[in-house]
Amino acid sequence: MIDSDESLEQWLELQNRYIQDLVRRKEEESNQRRKSNIDEIKHFIDQKYMEMLTLDNIANHFYFNKEYLCRAFKRKTGSTVTKYITQKRIEKSIQLLARTSLPIKDIAEAVGYSDLQYFYRLFKKMTQKTPMQVRENPTAFSQYRPTER
Repeated sequence: MIDSDESLEQWLELQNRYIQDLVRRKEEESNQRRKSNIDEIKHFIDQKYMEMLTLDNIANHFYFNKEYLCRAFKRKTGSTVTKYITQKRIEKSIQLLARTSLPIKDIAEAVGYSDLQYFYRLFKKMTQKTPMQVRENPTAFSQYRPTER
């Protein structure tokens, strides 16, 4: 039984603090889960970059709404999903150009591009070099991280 207005006020203040604490903890848990999910998505892309990856099939794989996936990924990584996939593919193609003598067409297909002309345009856009220039001077690209220009 509450004895006075002051006791009621104290009780309400305690309840308010308790609720605020619960909300804060739930938000922290949600942020932790979101971070974990994005790390899993990045790992998934890192393992499947050579396949036909689309926002739809990634979102479906993780049971996410496509728009939510895009927003959460951008917030966590600073990059879009599509840009992350492209960067991963270009990084891998640079490694293959430097370490193998595979034809460029085969390298393009190995990293997920069936259209060779599109691969050339994208590669040049991301690296400012052609695949042949990278092959001819692979040491200049040994630590290269492509970024869209």
